[in-house]
Amino acid sequence: MPQDQYHTVKEVAERLKVAEATVRHRIKGGSSVRSTSARAGASTIAIWDKVQAVNVKGVFLGTKHAIRHLRADGKGVIINLSSIAGLIGVGGIAPYHASKGAVRLMSKNDAITYAPEKIRVNSIQPAYIWTPMVENHLRATAPDLEAAKAAAGAAHPNGTIGEPDDIAWAVVWLASDEAKFVTGAEVVIDGGYTA
Repeated sequence: MPQDQYHTVKEVAERLKVAEATVRHRIKGGSSVRSTSARAGASTIAIWDKVQAVNVKGVFLGTKHAIRHLRADGKGVIINLSSIAGLIGVGGIAPYHASKGAVRLMSKNDAITYAPEKIRVNSIQPAYIWTPMVENHLRATAPDLEAAKAAAGAAHPNGTIGEPDDIAWAVVWLASDEAKFVTGAEVVIDGGYTA
């Protein structure tokens, strides 16, 4: 996996000749892991390690391998996807909370570390976004998917689940020169969930 991630970043940098934005979160393929049976007292080391390996180590390796390309370009942007679970407690998902809190603080640390090199680092904290991961989670935990989707939407003050475009437009902005003074920020996209 680390070699694949390095080669992916390298190929993108070579194809584009500029590595200005790196977003680590493949919606397909489960690159973010949320376990359904992850209460601290009932979890296992295997679950803990799996969640940390994907959600934390993945961000570390992505940054590690992107930095050399961003340095070569003389500037760049790294955008990490955390979660509202990195900001507040929801309950019952201890490994996921720990991993997303780590992503949030790694982003802040890297923002300070790489700012002198004109490399900006920010994180996005979404609530429920209708992705295959959320759909699979709801299918695994509820007998009626549509009812579960409606209930998840109702947890947000605006009454809906977010869409991938809600995140994509924030990424576009953060990666653009319009956000040139934004680094170390947490962009919360949650329909008011954490308000």
